[in-house]
Amino acid sequence: MIGVLTPEADDGGALYVLGHAGVKAALFACTGILLDRYGSVDEHALHGWARELREVTVLFAVAALGLAGLPPFGTALGKAVTEEAVGGPLTVLYVAATAVTAEAVLRGAARVFLGLGPRPEGGTRYETTGADERPGTRHRLRRVPDTMTVVPALLLTGALAVGVAPASPGRWRTPSTRPDRAGH
Repeated sequence: MIGVLTPEADDGGALYVLGHAGVKAALFACTGILLDRYGSVDEHALHGWARELREVTVLFAVAALGLAGLPPFGTALGKAVTEEAVGGPLTVLYVAATAVTAEAVLRGAARVFLGLGPRPEGGTRYETTGADERPGTRHRLRRVPDTMTVVPALLLTGALAVGVAPASPGRWRTPSTRPDRAGH
C-alpha cells in the first residue's frame, strides 16, 4: 500500500491498519478468555468446550469476519480505498487473503465454540496449553467476568467506527471542496 506512494493508497492503508488493530486485539482478548477459562487455546483440545460462552462466541465470530475484511469494518474500507488507488491485481490478492483468513479463523471458532469438525484423536503435536505461561488468575474461571467481554466489544466498536465514520454525511470534504492554503 505504502509502496504505491499515492495519498489514496496511504489513506487506505491507514484505515486498514486501524480496523485491523481493533479486530485483532478483540480476537486476542477472546483467546485470553479461553486461556483463563480452560487453560488452553488449542482448537483441537478445546473441541466444543466453549459452547456455553455465547457472548464470547459472538464476539470472536464478529472479530473473525472483521479480520477477514468484510464490511462495515475499517479493514473492508481500507481494502476498498487501496484497491481503488492501485487497481486490478491487488483486488485478486485481497480476495485470496480474505478467503484464507476467514477460513482459518472461522474454522477454529467452529471447533472451539460449536464443536464442529472432526474430533481429534489423542493429543495433537500443535497443542498450545499455556503451560509455560504464568496464569492471570489463581484458578480457572468458572464464569467470565463482564469486564473481560467489554474489552473485545469496545475494540470491535472502534473497528466498526473506522469503517463507518468516513462515510458519515458532511463529515469529510472531498479534495475539490477543501479550501486551498490561501483560504479560498
